[in-house]
Amino acid sequence: MVFTGGGFNFQNNNAQNLEKALAEAQKLKSAGHFQQAQQMLMGLHQQNPQASAPLHHLGLLFFERSDYPNAENMFSAALARAPLDVENMLQLALTQAHLRKMDEADATIEQALQIDQSPRALLAAGNIARMKGDKKASISYMQKALEKEPEYLPALAILVRAERQTPDSAAFVSLSKLEKKSRRMSVPDQIALHYALGKAYFDMKDYTQGFVHYQRANFLSLKGNPIPKGIMNQTEQQAEVICEKFTAEKMKELSKSAQKPTGNFQPIFVTGLLRSGTTLTQQIISAHPDVVSAGEINDFGLAMHKDCATDNSFEAVVDAFMQPENFIKTGQAYMDSVSAKHPDAKYIVDKMPYNYMWLGLIHLAMPQAKIVLCKRNPMDCGLSL
Repeated sequence: MVFTGGGFNFQNNNAQNLEKALAEAQKLKSAGHFQQAQQMLMGLHQQNPQASAPLHHLGLLFFERSDYPNAENMFSAALARAPLDVENMLQLALTQAHLRKMDEADATIEQALQIDQSPRALLAAGNIARMKGDKKASISYMQKALEKEPEYLPALAILVRAERQTPDSAAFVSLSKLEKKSRRMSVPDQIALHYALGKAYFDMKDYTQGFVHYQRANFLSLKGNPIPKGIMNQTEQQAEVICEKFTAEKMKELSKSAQKPTGNFQPIFVTGLLRSGTTLTQQIISAHPDVVSAGEINDFGLAMHKDCATDNSFEAVVDAFMQPENFIKTGQAYMDSVSAKHPDAKYIVDKMPYNYMWLGLIHLAMPQAKIVLCKRNPMDCGLSL
């Protein structure tokens, strides 16, 4: 088989061509062409079955799409081909943490730290500790990273978020020094720096200076990632479709056909606008010993059988899923997917914010599911973002 794409013939699989092809796939992914990037990387893997790099890049692609099960498979396969590749270990550990496989994540990150104690590795360990709710350990890892590299921006940014800053705080002092040479930084680093300084100045109640930094960070972020033309109109149209389709009368009619899927756990969906309190609500519910938090998982979106739609329009997709045979299949697929990751859980919290789009379908697909909708003044959500 010869797979061609981006001007490269993957039969010629020397290291230089492989590197060029991976760069081409990265460009496709960065431009939002995930399907083309995935096809290209699969072709690279088929032509270089013993290479770890194509699998690693596939893992990154799935990770960015919140498809953590497939990301875990890719990183594990990459690690099998390059057992001492620390970057694979770090990405696998972070993926396992997102899947709430904390024991496995701890084992993987410990293996990585035995090989590498770089700031990058310590940062990953700190992030995993933070995801476990161990704030003290997370801060300790960040401080260790800064001992090795005092101006390591990712660690400084996390420390600023974790602790209230004062003019004498070590993290704030370091950030202030970095600000003086910020023009020599990459744009992503400038964005992270200004967001961190904004938070620090807010801690010190210097809101004028804080807003200056938040405004700068938002300006740079929007300049580098402009909102696509028509996206607001598209979102508005999708909302109108949902309101038109999921009327009280229609929901009452369709509910007669709903069936409770088989499974050992009770699903709980926590959703709402970003920054509306979903994380705190999830933490409160998950404090119960019978409740497991799955985090922000994309399992419902992945469970939806998109090939049942007559075309790719949003309205066609909604119409297709409102057919009983389709929402029944979707409910069972979701239960099977989540249950496989948490086989012993009695209650599982799914905190994917964008599930709000599919609450009508979630109710039809899993009539036993509990839905917690967090509501906050939209202006406050916007300001927090």
